[in-house]
Amino acid sequence: MPQRSLDDDSAFARIVVRDAEDGRVRFEAEDRGRLAELTDAIGTLHIGSPSILVAIAPATRELLEVDDVMSYCPSEHVEGWGFRHVHFTGSSRFVDGLGDYLGSAPHRFAFYNPTRPEAHQRNRTIEAIAMVNRTEPGGFEATPIYQKVFAPLKMERLRQLRTLICDGPSLLTWFGGLQDRAVTVRQHRLLSALIRPLQRRLSVERRLADGGLATAALEAAIEHTGSPSFVVSRTGRLLAANASGRELLEQDRATTRELLALAARGRAHASFELVPLREPGTAAAWLVLMRVSTAEQSIARCEATAAERWTLTPRQRSVLKLLIGGDSNARIAASLGIGERAVELHVTALLDRAGLDGRAALVACVLSMRR
Repeated sequence: MPQRSLDDDSAFARIVVRDAEDGRVRFEAEDRGRLAELTDAIGTLHIGSPSILVAIAPATRELLEVDDVMSYCPSEHVEGWGFRHVHFTGSSRFVDGLGDYLGSAPHRFAFYNPTRPEAHQRNRTIEAIAMVNRTEPGGFEATPIYQKVFAPLKMERLRQLRTLICDGPSLLTWFGGLQDRAVTVRQHRLLSALIRPLQRRLSVERRLADGGLATAALEAAIEHTGSPSFVVSRTGRLLAANASGRELLEQDRATTRELLALAARGRAHASFELVPLREPGTAAAWLVLMRVSTAEQSIARCEATAAERWTLTPRQRSVLKLLIGGDSNARIAASLGIGERAVELHVTALLDRAGLDGRAALVACVLSMRR
């Protein structure tokens, strides 16, 4: 029986992929044996060895029967993007071309948030080119990455079966295969079966690599809750940002990056405070604490912190903002174009998230998050 491609029956493909992610798919004996060997290798950690992504690339290419296997994780710098890690079993020209492109790429160069992918794309297998053709105006051929990377290298016909392996909301790696033919359901199922083992392994690798620095940053940041805060390496790489920091980057990326570039070089500035981070075995870095300049900005930072801490929906956050401003339910309803009953439900949900009994207590709680 010929292998069915994902284009043949998308409904069937979705069912199979769902089952694969739930661990309920039965594989043929040969695939089952090769999967067992691969997952065993993924689950065995040797301290000091290279990343498992490099070690398993040849076996993954053989298992999936793709032309090449790639893994990479973008790293945001104060100017442009780089790689946290990258490995490709094919031509080095592709990695070089992708690296050159990332150096001046916009914030959203990919078809997902490159540091915190959207929930519906995390830890799932996707044929990326088909997705882009459905969702991007003009399709893949109209995108800058096609024109600047794939087309010049004559790789524009390659299909990309990939998964964005994440630890919570944070991207651990883009992982998948490239080939010049349609992706089959079998390939989809096999890649899906590797997601959970790789997620566990890469989470451990990330913690081993960043654990000391993250601990030092956390201890320092606790004393400055609510202020937009960043951890920046001496080379200018953004290692971490709190909720208020990410909000500041979204609101004024250009100015914030200029300030972070100064901070990375250890330069003093009235807009921030620098706290040196030093931990044996890790590269030196800075904790950058932005100074909030106005009451309005301070309240906005508090809202961002509350939204992150309580996992608020966009609508809940809009209600919270107006509630802090002192608006009644009627005025909130008019501002948002919804009914008063809907506002009451949102306010109740906010109180439940905060574990509080009244609006005044909720406002006081949110505003205290800046300290």
